[in-house]
Amino acid sequence: MKTSRILISTLAIFLLMAGASQARPGMGHAGPMAMGMGPMWWQNPQVSDKLQLSKEQEAKLTAHAKQSRPAMIDLKAEVDKALFAFETAMATDFNEAEANKKLKSFLKAKNELLTARMANLVATRKILSLEQFKTLRAMRQMHRGKGGRKGGPAAGPRSGGQRGN
Repeated sequence: MKTSRILISTLAIFLLMAGASQARPGMGHAGPMAMGMGPMWWQNPQVSDKLQLSKEQEAKLTAHAKQSRPAMIDLKAEVDKALFAFETAMATDFNEAEANKKLKSFLKAKNELLTARMANLVATRKILSLEQFKTLRAMRQMHRGKGGRKGGPAAGPRSGGQRGN
């Protein structure tokens, strides 16, 4: 019993730290789409020029973002709610069964969000040529290496999709 409490507490700390590292102010995050109130990554002139995006590609990326954004908002909200429920279960009168139930709900919501982000990555790849996609990935890695924000507008698709739409 004591071992499982320690294990759950350790896992809770890990998840809280992982959740904090995923936070992106103003983005809510939608996988490869930087969908806050600012421009989307392909609307950044430096990115668009470097990738040599056509107007048709930009239009397709915008259309996909508009289509997928509502679902991404809902999925992110489900993750946030499930994390809050888990944190509450851990911070109040401890009930191991309840904490495990909340943890499973949180992990399920995270998985659904990750799956949607991966689908957005696939959609982005379908729009871009292989060379454009490789260039975008390299730009993202370079941006990260310079202390750039994970998943920022110039970063394009997250390494797994989306860090999402």
